[in-house]
Amino acid sequence: MYEDVCLKRQEEAKLFVVLYQNDRSSDFLRSGALIEDVQRTYGSDAVVAIHTNETFSRARALERGLSLLSGDDLVLFMDVDMIFHPRSLQRVRQNTVKEKSVYFPIVYSLYNPRLLNRTYPDNYSFFSDDIVDEDSGFWRQFGFGIVSLYKSDYVGLGGLNLLISGWGFEDVTFYDNAIKSSLRIVRSVDPNLIHVYHSIECDINLDAAQKTMCLGTQANMLGSLKQLQKVYERYEEVVVS
Repeated sequence: MYEDVCLKRQEEAKLFVVLYQNDRSSDFLRSGALIEDVQRTYGSDAVVAIHTNETFSRARALERGLSLLSGDDLVLFMDVDMIFHPRSLQRVRQNTVKEKSVYFPIVYSLYNPRLLNRTYPDNYSFFSDDIVDEDSGFWRQFGFGIVSLYKSDYVGLGGLNLLISGWGFEDVTFYDNAIKSSLRIVRSVDPNLIHVYHSIECDINLDAAQKTMCLGTQANMLGSLKQLQKVYERYEEVVVS
């Protein structure tokens, strides 16, 4: 997707990917192979791969990437499960102004396709704003992980809490710091930023706040209330008995 959206269009952008290799999983190996393919085609600078053996921490991963940038660089924090479009990059540039504004787009998150009796193709071009409706997914109004700002403003806000490990919560604390600052918060929906459904495992070792947030997100991503009601009605006798 990055190849089509940025490299082929010659967007003024650079991708930094932080890969956790502590388990040598198939995802890690597949990601590494994809990056090498892009580098062979477009040059070694087309994608910068950063490898780490640390325990997963989103905050520390983002810090690793930021360490390679200058204060004047415009940064977009993006997760690998996100679909984006050239219009999303345009909104990032329009809504992010150095020393003035930080952009927290509201992304559209797809529900569990199994609950909808659907299957989604591997081709990312399928996931366009045509799929955005109340049955297919929901707007993640309380998700703040996707954000664009200048590195100098990130530093001025104190950065992410590097003591947080595992799933979630680092984005919430950073958003709170941004609200308390003099920077203007730009918050709006972006129908071209789509979170593709995948299962979430909530580690039993997460602290209470992280676990509550993780379980809440896990539940929200199952399906709409209308869809869950239909499932309940279908199996009501089984549940009651």
